Amino acid sequence: MQNQQLGQKLSNISSMIQQYQPLPQNTSTITSIPPPTPQSIKQPQVLQSLINDQKQFQQDVSGLIAKLDQMQYQNSPRRNQPTINGQSQVQPFQTQPDFVVQPTLSSPSSRCAPFVKQQDTKKAKEQNTSILRQAEQLEYFIQANNELKKALAQSNNKITEQQKHLDQLIKQNDEQKQQLITNEQNKIIQQKQYNDQIQNMQISHQRELQQIKNNENEQKQKIESQWQQKYNLKSNELNQATKLLNNKINSLQKDVNDKQEQLNSLIFQTKELSNQLEKRVQDLSVKEELLSDKQFELERLQNQFNQALEKYEHNIKDMIQNHTQDMISQDQVIDELKQHNIILSQQIIKIEQQNSKDIENIKKNHLKELNDKLDEIVQKNLKEKQQIQNHYDEIIYKLKNEKNNLQQTKDQQQLFLEQKVQVLSQEYKTAVETVKKQQEKILMLNDQLSQLEIQAKNFNRENINQIAYLNQKLKEMSSIQPQNQNINYYYNELKTQNLDLRTQLEEKKEKLDELINNLNQVIEINFTYKTQLSEFQEKLSNVSYNNEKENEAYFNQIKQQKITIAELSKKVDQYAKNEFNLNNQIKELKNNIEQLGNLKLGNKGDNFDKEKELNKHLIQKTNEYKQQIVDLENVLQGLQEELQQKNQLIFIHEKTINELKKNGKEIKQQIMSSQMSGIFLNEKQVQEYESQIMQLKDETNSQKVKIESLQSQLKQVRKDKAHLSMTLMNSGMLNIQSSVTEKN
Repeated sequence: MQNQQLGQKLSNISSMIQQYQPLPQNTSTITSIPPPTPQSIKQPQVLQSLINDQKQFQQDVSGLIAKLDQMQYQNSPRRNQPTINGQSQVQPFQTQPDFVVQPTLSSPSSRCAPFVKQQDTKKAKEQNTSILRQAEQLEYFIQANNELKKALAQSNNKITEQQKHLDQLIKQNDEQKQQLITNEQNKIIQQKQYNDQIQNMQISHQRELQQIKNNENEQKQKIESQWQQKYNLKSNELNQATKLLNNKINSLQKDVNDKQEQLNSLIFQTKELSNQLEKRVQDLSVKEELLSDKQFELERLQNQFNQALEKYEHNIKDMIQNHTQDMISQDQVIDELKQHNIILSQQIIKIEQQNSKDIENIKKNHLKELNDKLDEIVQKNLKEKQQIQNHYDEIIYKLKNEKNNLQQTKDQQQLFLEQKVQVLSQEYKTAVETVKKQQEKILMLNDQLSQLEIQAKNFNRENINQIAYLNQKLKEMSSIQPQNQNINYYYNELKTQNLDLRTQLEEKKEKLDELINNLNQVIEINFTYKTQLSEFQEKLSNVSYNNEKENEAYFNQIKQQKITIAELSKKVDQYAKNEFNLNNQIKELKNNIEQLGNLKLGNKGDNFDKEKELNKHLIQKTNEYKQQIVDLENVLQGLQEELQQKNQLIFIHEKTINELKKNGKEIKQQIMSSQMSGIFLNEKQVQEYESQIMQLKDETNSQKVKIESLQSQLKQVRKDKAHLSMTLMNSGMLNIQSSVTEKN
């Protein structure tokens, strides 16, 4: 209901205002609020909506107050009031200074005028009626003004609540920012720990390099001792030749003395150059340390690869030796079997002479079959030997070629590393230049901040002086009696001071907007730097994640290769066991043949059936031997296939190792370049920017408090003005009533 009544009253007021004089042209100075900057849009939407609502409400209320003040002035009963003698009439559209009414005190002669001049009584009555009507209208406006003041008080309470809510939101945002800063600091600490670990690894590698260098020095000393012995032998021969040359040298020495003076001057120049070179050598020593670290890594990887190759060659040689020994033993067994066959053939000839011709044919066929099969076995063994030797020769040739290729790649990598060092040195110089430029920018920002601080201090001093001056004027106003001339004088001064204060406030608001723009620029720079840091951290995490994956895949391959090696070793053991069984069987055959020979020599007159049984036994043993040879051939084929697969795996593994080496080098180079490009410098810059931002925030908060205090003081001044105007209005009304009563 109250809101409806206020709306109706405001509508009535607006209609009355339209009937009277229009708004003045200087309302923009009263209700001018700076438009929102484009950077304020970046604030949260809730804060922006609340601020916009407050600004709109303040604009509306300030406009209404200005209109009411104008209406009070236009409809004031003492504005251009005529004297009782009727010398002037009321002019409703006549202008006068704002906020304060000029009461004109009538002289005693004017109060007695109605009794003297009775002809103007009618005019005076009409004037009094018009004045009373205007007074009734003013009461209506006064009520509306009081209601608006109540509404303003309620709105101020709401504004205070909203400001509290805004302060809470700002505190939450500050806490979130602090949490983000702590998280980033923790990440930076982790990176430093990782860098410390890398440095420790480099120190250990340097120690190993020193050990290797010491070993090399020992070898050099041994070689030098050998060369010294040879040198002593040749020195004796040279001494004889030197005697002949000394005579020639004496003649040339005179010429040398003349030239030596020239050389001394050159030596002095060379010393100066040597000092300059020493400085350059000191600069290059740092680069050489980096190269030494990288060369050590290359040597370590090459040593590992050479050790693996040596182990592989040693295993291959052992396999070849074992296989050759087995083949030699088989050849010996075959020769012994041939000898035994010859002996058996002789015995069979004797038996054939005793027995029939059928036995001769059977024995001949049997011997032919045995000899043919033995020849086939020998040829197969020879072919297999040649194939195995060719295969291993090819493997050795490939390994030698790979060694040569590795040496070439090593040389290329050294050249590549030298080029990279040059590139890194150039990048370091550019990074130093960029850091210097950033430091210059920071100094410029510090100068701007200092200037802004000085301006804010001057602003505060001016405001304090103006407020003190206004307080003195108000005290003087309260002490002086309300006379028309003094009131007009003080009112004009207050009006001019109010206008000056408003212009100064607008100028200082513009300065504050500039400060806010500078702060927002600093915040944007900080935000972009944080985004760059986050992107760089993501890249580092991705690189580390990829390295871990590659290492896991590498270890899995190693495990699989170990499993295959174990399986191959098991198969080799089985092959050795089979060979051992074959040797035992061959020994048993030898023993049986010897027993047969002894039996035939001792018992020539035994039965023919026993000889047949022995021949059957021999045939069975030979068949078993053939089957075992076939099994051995199958095992050899399987081993050859497995060796081929293993060679392929080794080739693939070497490729993966080379790729991992390249990736590791690239990653290390990236890390070194990033560290050289100023990560640690950027950390200091972030801290400096944060400290500057905190200082600016504190300064803005202090300035806000000062502005609020100034606004409150201005409100008090306005209230005092309104109180004075109300007192003057009341005094004027009392004078009118007294004059009316006197007329009646």
